[in-house]
Amino acid sequence: MGGATDIDFIRRNYNVDYSNRVVNFLSRLGMDGYILVSEYIPKSCVMACSIGFSIGKSALGMIFVDKSVLEKLPRECQDFILAHELIHIIKNHSIMKLVVRYAFQMSLSMCNEIMNKSIKNNDVVGLIFSLLLLFISFLMIQEADANTVKRQELEADATAAQLIGCGGTSCAVKFLLEMKNMGVNVSHVNVLGLPALTIDERINNLKQLMVSYGCGT
Repeated sequence: MGGATDIDFIRRNYNVDYSNRVVNFLSRLGMDGYILVSEYIPKSCVMACSIGFSIGKSALGMIFVDKSVLEKLPRECQDFILAHELIHIIKNHSIMKLVVRYAFQMSLSMCNEIMNKSIKNNDVVGLIFSLLLLFISFLMIQEADANTVKRQELEADATAAQLIGCGGTSCAVKFLLEMKNMGVNVSHVNVLGLPALTIDERINNLKQLMVSYGCGT
């Protein structure tokens, strides 16, 4: 999709109820903003991160949620997912991810340039250096991206749990357990497609939060 087609898609799939709920969450956080929530149906859903994603900054942005999943969930569970995505926008998480992934692309470009020059000049030492640099860059950036993804997702879970309360958090735990029982073990991946956060890590984090908030588990 591109251009006007994107806008048409968002308009057709705009969910008034979800959007109003998100605005209410903003108000409860003492913030004013403009967040649109639009539904979509992904071609496949093999990770928890496929259920929703968001783009935006501060209190302005868009949330996209998997219609086929959310419409089957209890309201409290829907609220947790919406709040989770809202926190990503408020905390500027998408911008931080873009910075890390831009660094990854720049690293690839630089290594590729050195490699091509080395091959052209029959520079064996330069070629070995570029391959070594590429390998080190891969290790460093994929680890940095994985750490960023994990920290952001757990932060969004923690703030959503505090905002929605025990009922929604408990529902989120049950939902993640259902995904795990269906064989889904990875929640989010890093820039190289490697696991950055597992379903178990999210479940354990939420359970600890529930204990600290005085919720029954």
